[in-house]
Amino acid sequence: MAGFVIGITGGTGTGKTALAGYLRRLGAAYYSVDAVAHALYQRDAALAERLARAFGSRILGVDGVDRAALGTAAFASASKLARLNSLVHPALRREARLAIARMRARHRVTVVEAGAILFRLGLAPAMRRIVVTRCARSTRIRRLAKRGGLSAAEISCRLAVLRATERRMLAAARRCRTAVVLDTGESPRALASFAARLMGVRGDAHPA
Repeated sequence: MAGFVIGITGGTGTGKTALAGYLRRLGAAYYSVDAVAHALYQRDAALAERLARAFGSRILGVDGVDRAALGTAAFASASKLARLNSLVHPALRREARLAIARMRARHRVTVVEAGAILFRLGLAPAMRRIVVTRCARSTRIRRLAKRGGLSAAEISCRLAVLRATERRMLAAARRCRTAVVLDTGESPRALASFAARLMGVRGDAHPA
């Protein structure tokens, strides 16, 4: 019997990884779409070449695409982010769909962390439950600042560039009967309790 898949989608800094961490500690297998994108940047020479043509050779490092440099270039505007997505998403979609099918066949529960692009990649049909993480903008800024690497101005710019993508994500979630919105500004205990309900440790595996 195939296992079930929990998808996590949401904007940057909204607590996706924290929720996935609780689910992993409860025994869920884990798949990160972002990590797969990173691997593609390193091993797919043709993709790296297309990205260099679109954003300039400065985005290339010794081991393929330099993610920091690519991020700076792509988050300069919404149109440039859209260009990045158009180049990366086809390969990412293929990889993710195949990997999720394999993991679903092997594990009772698989959690898929997919940034704000879960619906755009067409992954929703494979999910038994989709959690859309949200929190106050001030909370997101604080979390992103703690990670380091970006100034306050850069964080604000990226959140602005991502606004349209996140609006589309929320619109898709409203149309999806398996999606639930979670405010991750709650206490860690509340987040852990929610993860336990998702896993079926307590109560129904389909939280209201």
